[in-house]
Amino acid sequence: MGNVLKSSRYRLVSNRSFELPLPLKYELYREDEPVAEYEISDDEKVSCRIITRYKEEMLTPVHRPIAISDIYYFLSTRVFQDNTPFTYSELALLGLEKYNVYDILRKTRGVTPYDRYWLKFSDDECSGFEEASRNFNELMAPKNACIPMYIPVPPVYPTAPVTAGEASETAETVSAAEPASQETSGGTMSQDDIEKLLAAATAQTEPEPAPAPQETSGGMMSQEEIEKMLA
Repeated sequence: MGNVLKSSRYRLVSNRSFELPLPLKYELYREDEPVAEYEISDDEKVSCRIITRYKEEMLTPVHRPIAISDIYYFLSTRVFQDNTPFTYSELALLGLEKYNVYDILRKTRGVTPYDRYWLKFSDDECSGFEEASRNFNELMAPKNACIPMYIPVPPVYPTAPVTAGEASETAETVSAAEPASQETSGGTMSQDDIEKLLAAATAQTEPEPAPAPQETSGGMMSQEEIEKMLA
């Protein structure tokens, strides 16, 4: 029995947040070199056979048999995280509606941008790391199609209630400001309207006659004007 666990440098997803279809068998690879074989039986007993002869960063010896909880931990660290601003768009790229670690693994084969490890399930016909990484890049690259994203909705702040008096005053103000509606005749004018419009325009353009000049008396006042002023 051997023990192959994921390094703790990655953030952990909640264990047991998904169900594994048992029995299950898969292999862990580093590029094209097999690292270990895992097999989980119907009663959740786990067996692991280490294949590699070299020390790997992902090899973490423990002094106990490997358990099903270790498998859940290991698999959950090979996928993108849940409850982030990018989770919904990443699920859309994979064609998934809900976050499920196992469903994501079957799409991505556990490939991540951080290292060169990947998983090969027993029914997988992947030829190697090159195909696995190419498939991952094609899946996770943004498509031309519209991807649903989370769009924050602006908050609606409560306003003070409007009283009946304020509503009545507002309605009266709006009513007074609005011009009286005029009846239209489908965009045409009658002959009488045209003549009235022309007459009004002509009256406005004709200059007003200048007032007639007043006669002067050469600076002299008549006797009547003097008597009126003295009176």
